[in-house]
Amino acid sequence: MIAIGIIGWGENGKKIADAFQHDIKNTEVIGIATRDTNAIRYADNKLNIKQIYSSYKEILELHQLEIMCICSSHEN
Repeated sequence: MIAIGIIGWGENGKKIADAFQHDIKNTEVIGIATRDTNAIRYADNKLNIKQIYSSYKEILELHQLEIMCICSSHEN
């Protein structure tokens, strides 16, 4: 299993998290770092991600991570 971390939620954070959790074989999102309360609720309730941080620095301490996705917000 490939351990995934996500920093931010941005425009595509939900899509990326869903894909890694459900569609891409042998991957699992083990933690996210975001301050977005909707993202936190979704990650906890729908994706069962329990390692949720408010700072990107905290998630970087997860040494088991193999891939880190950065989902920054985008300006129109």
